[in-house]
Amino acid sequence: MESLWILLIIPLLVCVNFLAAFLFDEDRLRSFFKERNATLLKWSRLPFGQGAISFYRGRLYRISYKDEMQRLHQADVAVSITRGITLYRDKVIEGSPPPIDREELFAEKARLLKRLEEIERIEKSLRSQDQPG
Repeated sequence: MESLWILLIIPLLVCVNFLAAFLFDEDRLRSFFKERNATLLKWSRLPFGQGAISFYRGRLYRISYKDEMQRLHQADVAVSITRGITLYRDKVIEGSPPPIDREELFAEKARLLKRLEEIERIEKSLRSQDQPG
């Protein structure tokens, strides 16, 4: 009779554990996107995806969210207690990145190359000072 109780209690505890994790996932997802200046719009459980229930990848969801530039994304996300939140197959559905100002881009590249030369010069002078001689 005792073994029957054990056989009933263990699956019940496992189910309660998974249920509790699912209840906390929405808050974790919302705070994850809030930290990145994004808004979680929809999320749904993927019960039969690759690795849908595993201790390594966690629980899988398909989500929709808007990033800080108000572009609509769709992604698959794994939520795990040990590994946190990981986005997979994140793609932009609506919206496009802002146009690139080529002059500004080339000016930034030139500034960075100049800074890199300065750093290399400083590094070279530090190496020459460190050498006994």
